[in-house]
Amino acid sequence: MNIENKRTLDIIWSRKSSYLRNYFLRYDHSALLAVQTVTGDLYTPYRHLIHELFPTL
Repeated sequence: MNIENKRTLDIIWSRKSSYLRNYFLRYDHSALLAVQTVTGDLYTPYRHLIHELFPTL
């Protein structure tokens, strides 16, 4: 979601770690490094994946 204009950018269709990893890895490394905020629930796989894929957070 774009928090500035409150528009949905995409909907993630699965909570599985393999799906999420592949979803985010379709973006190049510089795009992942540019991410400033990730919002999600406390689902453990989300937390591990965020630290793995977005090392600047």
